[in-house]
Amino acid sequence: MADIAKIIELTKNVNNSLEHALLETMELAYDLGDSELASWVESELNGYKNREQIPDYRTVNCHVRGVLRNGGEIIKDTAIPILHLNEDFRNELTRIRFGQNVSALESLAEARDSDTFSGPLLPEVVSRIGVNMPSDYIIVTAERITTKQQVRQILSTIRGRLLKFLLAIKGKLNGGSGNPKNITRQDTEKLFNSIIMGDGSTVIIGEHNTVTVDFGIKKGDIEALSEFLQTKLGIKQDEINSLRQAIERDAEKKDDHEKKSWAKRILSFAVDGSLKVGVATAAKLISEAISAYLGVPFMLQQ
Repeated sequence: MADIAKIIELTKNVNNSLEHALLETMELAYDLGDSELASWVESELNGYKNREQIPDYRTVNCHVRGVLRNGGEIIKDTAIPILHLNEDFRNELTRIRFGQNVSALESLAEARDSDTFSGPLLPEVVSRIGVNMPSDYIIVTAERITTKQQVRQILSTIRGRLLKFLLAIKGKLNGGSGNPKNITRQDTEKLFNSIIMGDGSTVIIGEHNTVTVDFGIKKGDIEALSEFLQTKLGIKQDEINSLRQAIERDAEKKDDHEKKSWAKRILSFAVDGSLKVGVATAAKLISEAISAYLGVPFMLQQ
């Protein structure tokens, strides 16, 4: 049986490897019978298999810099203009998701060669940035820059959330003396969703792409989906009815075409301020809410 007091001490001490604490937590997850916790620990230990699995706390802001040319004039290591780009593309460019395992992140955080990390952008991305750029300069190369401190912050967040979860479990165990198997699955799920993943998060973990949303939306619950879209985004009832019809048509054809067409139309409302949130936030929330309803990932863009 896992020694929760030992795991707490491992997690509290920042000089200890987070990987070690997570390995010990895996045993606790099995004692609790909590498959979601086990899947999360496995993803943190082995890395996230695809981009959609990566939690929001592993997303950091970055800067786009590169080389500009105007005839014979060349400017190196300068900020690349991006304000002319649409909001979604701009957000995509200036945010990086770190999907590496915690061991790799710890190595990055401890690296002594530089305080920053850079990753070159693909030529097709650079070309897209250059379209309608408000200057006579041409982008030669571009890269995204992040800092070592941002990686440290990711590790600090993982450690902090894990510690808070462990302390909550300890409280359920009368100070750690009880049997983890006596804690109900409902209690561990509630603690996992509220502490590890944070309020309002969508989690896609494990190889089976299980979706857990803290919005109260369960798979197949169209009423919960409708209420969320109305209260959180301000989508009107007639559009909710249109979504229901789109879901039914897609179910017959076994694809997402109708739902995606509906979502793109709704996003046009965010542009003129008709929704409670902006375009980027609306796209994220719609994607996450429909994912929760379907029980599988739903992406607005292929």
